Amino acid sequence: MRYYLDVNAVYNYNNLSKEVQSNCFTSALAILEIVAGFNDKDFYRRKVALKNIVDNKVHVDWRLVESIMYDAFDILNEFEMLNHNITHLKEIALDCLAAKSFSDIKRKDLILYFKAIDKSLSNIFTQGRRSVNLVFRDVDTSIKFQEVRIELDKQKLLQTLFISDISRYSEISLKYIVNTVFSIIKRSKAIDKPTYSKEEIKASYNNLIDVFLLAFDRDFFNFLGVDELPGKNDLQDLYHLFYLREGDMIISDDKRFKKLIPELTLSLTDF
Repeated sequence: MRYYLDVNAVYNYNNLSKEVQSNCFTSALAILEIVAGFNDKDFYRRKVALKNIVDNKVHVDWRLVESIMYDAFDILNEFEMLNHNITHLKEIALDCLAAKSFSDIKRKDLILYFKAIDKSLSNIFTQGRRSVNLVFRDVDTSIKFQEVRIELDKQKLLQTLFISDISRYSEISLKYIVNTVFSIIKRSKAIDKPTYSKEEIKASYNNLIDVFLLAFDRDFFNFLGVDELPGKNDLQDLYHLFYLREGDMIISDDKRFKKLIPELTLSLTDF
């Protein structure tokens, strides 16, 4: 079994059990979040987090979220997706590790650069997710009985509908992924790039990101018909689940993981 460490788990690496330490990994996304938050006040804590990864030789999945989405479709395997941001991410991480204070960091421009990327990541699904949720939120679920209009429990009605046809909503989630991948390909300046249709891409899905889709659907279910809409940071937290494969667990104190995928989540307090 492998254990994925989110950012807070990386901070608390020394509190993890020997079994977890021997079989753990983290991601480029976690490192990006650590790097993007570097400032004078939080310098030492974030440097310790990076040292925990380097000194303990924690395996890092160096793909960013867009690359993982791309890899989730077998038809695209013959086309390599290059992400030059990874080179810059490694560079600034090493720069931060070598610095003795925030003022010693040479490439502060890269911190600002990854802060912008960190912010933009949360937009991948947010707008589409909010649009769908607004449609459901505005559904009229009242009925007229003997000249009296009765308002039914909208959330329960919509959740009953969701459960009765959950495969339909799972298809919607996968469609978001396909649309994102299609946009990535379209933006690419590569001469030799895929020319497949969205339907062809979708048909080649290889179940690589099933854990993310499971949590995404459950989270969507929780917001059906309510006025509260998911925030950008709420959705971005879920992106760590892109890195989990069948049999993996996530180590996190994020209560949302415990709520959405309790069967795959361990808290720091469990050690």
